[in-house]
Amino acid sequence: MSGLDRRAVFFAIAGIVCLVLVPVTPSDLQWVGFTMAVTFAVLAAASLLDDLSRSRSRRG
Repeated sequence: MSGLDRRAVFFAIAGIVCLVLVPVTPSDLQWVGFTMAVTFAVLAAASLLDDLSRSRSRRG
């Protein structure tokens, strides 16, 4: 696969969308947006690491 992993890009964009929506969310529920943004960031990182490890194992 060339370029970035599609899953990582999706999770990163979803996390950014969650952060953008936090200011328009009621104050008692803003923690949900932050939690989802962190979750999507972790998923993006894990997906990117998975893609990198798979590409290394294909080469070697």
